[in-house]
Amino acid sequence: MRLSMRQLGWVAGALSALAGGWVSAHADTVIADFNSATVGSYNPRANWSAFGNGTTDRGVTASGASGNGAFHSVDFADSSWGVGDKEEVFRDLSAYSAIRVDARLLPNVGHSGTPQLRLGLNMADGATEWSTPTVDLTADYQTYTFEFSSLTRTAGSGALDLTNCQIKLVLRKNDQAGSARFDFDEVFAVSGGGETYTLTPVNLNPPPDGDSVRAVWLYAGTKFSSSAESQAVLDFCAQEGVNWIFLGGYTVWALGTEEERANMRVFVETAHASGIRVDALGGDVTWQDNPTIVQTRLNQVLAMHNATPTNPNDDFDGYHFDVEFWLDSTYKNATNEAGRRQVAVNFLSNVLVNARQHLDANGESDMAIGVDLSAHHENSTHLPSAFSYGGTTQYFIEHVMDLVDDVVLMSYIDYASGLLSWTSYELNKAAGKGRQILVATDLQPIPPALSINTFWDNLPTAFSDMTMEVRTYHTLLSPAQYGALAGVSVFHYDYYLDVTPQPRNRADLDGDGDADATDYAGLASYLAGPTVAAEGLAVNGDLNQDEAVDLADFGVFTECFTGAGITGPIPASCDR
Repeated sequence: MRLSMRQLGWVAGALSALAGGWVSAHADTVIADFNSATVGSYNPRANWSAFGNGTTDRGVTASGASGNGAFHSVDFADSSWGVGDKEEVFRDLSAYSAIRVDARLLPNVGHSGTPQLRLGLNMADGATEWSTPTVDLTADYQTYTFEFSSLTRTAGSGALDLTNCQIKLVLRKNDQAGSARFDFDEVFAVSGGGETYTLTPVNLNPPPDGDSVRAVWLYAGTKFSSSAESQAVLDFCAQEGVNWIFLGGYTVWALGTEEERANMRVFVETAHASGIRVDALGGDVTWQDNPTIVQTRLNQVLAMHNATPTNPNDDFDGYHFDVEFWLDSTYKNATNEAGRRQVAVNFLSNVLVNARQHLDANGESDMAIGVDLSAHHENSTHLPSAFSYGGTTQYFIEHVMDLVDDVVLMSYIDYASGLLSWTSYELNKAAGKGRQILVATDLQPIPPALSINTFWDNLPTAFSDMTMEVRTYHTLLSPAQYGALAGVSVFHYDYYLDVTPQPRNRADLDGDGDADATDYAGLASYLAGPTVAAEGLAVNGDLNQDEAVDLADFGVFTECFTGAGITGPIPASCDR
């Protein structure tokens, strides 16, 4: 584990964080700006076409609101209704709240009347149209915003379906006569549905058991569509002392909307202000054979960084590789260790070395590299022998630690002695190198075909079982192993949240939802007085966080005591 210059920067930022939190301005989506269209060209004009019998000319002009724009000349003497322009595709606009456009009407000699414009949305049935109220146009470009909340049905009988509709800009004939030219440019779908994405930094409880780290895997899902969901993640981190997130957000940083990416950057910045490290997470069982995909995925994350080059506080701290090469068919079908070793060497070269070189070459030398590893390599028949790599002969886990900053052992089993047997070898190797690693527990359902039990299999006591077995695990470690343990990572956030008692009583030391005699026994075992610093497991008894376990903590416990099986209500001061 290391504290990079990047992390030092966001720690400084955390000290100056505003109580009001960070706000993401909505990133609107460009529908058309016509800058790539050829001036003088006719239909289609960047997928826009003119309609209506009054049309006399149409095309692309260099005199747009910003660069090129579209024009449509109209003779209002024609009695037909429905002159305007429409996009030649149907769109999903359900994530947006409005259409914004720059528009004007340039009257010719003989033109009279008040030019008016409205937004129309054609539905997929071909007969239904929904429209906004009209706005008055001027001879100069103005920016008009047509709110979806103002739409009413103006043709047909179908329902409004923003998931599949066609945009139309419709000129009203009303009292106009003569001819004029309609110009429009800079068409945007306005994001957000009216919500402002705002997050507030949180105050973290310390990680459990005296560890320096409590980590969690977090998968993006819809977490960055609303500030409420994102804030809930931060609030949970504060409650459980989670100060490191492995963020699997490929669907946002590579495939999401500009708004989602902007929101994710705000989330990362707010996490940093809260003292939470955030690493991007990605990987697949075949990446060891594809160095190009490794660089491509790193570039997608770096594009997030480059979008705000003057603000390093919203950058990821590292890239964490979940490349489970041991599940690849080549590895699984290898008949001897030499075959398996070659796959492992490909992992070292094509993932770890390749990633480090690529980040360094792109000015990201302070961005950490981490990995998830199975706990079953050297202490089984997988990779039991030392081998030479990079001029050094040592065991696989040692090669990995020489190439990366952070290692997480996926030790997914539900009892303390099992955790010890699965992690002792690696902890010993880490201690020998003066390193720390994370061990991991699992709260996600495991397929019945697998012969192991994870803590999820212990429902409804999954959380309390994890709490106490991990605590016991700490007591089984040798001093060297204890020193090599940075902490525990939990797989993964959604299930971790599901099984955690809510509200979480700070006096509930065993995690079973109540504060009773069992918890008091735990507190009593940690009591040492106000002059003795709480260390190791004793930090769990420091209920008032003054770094000691004394009678003041006993006072907190008596206030928060509920009795066996009683989970609430609890005083507000007892909610973690």
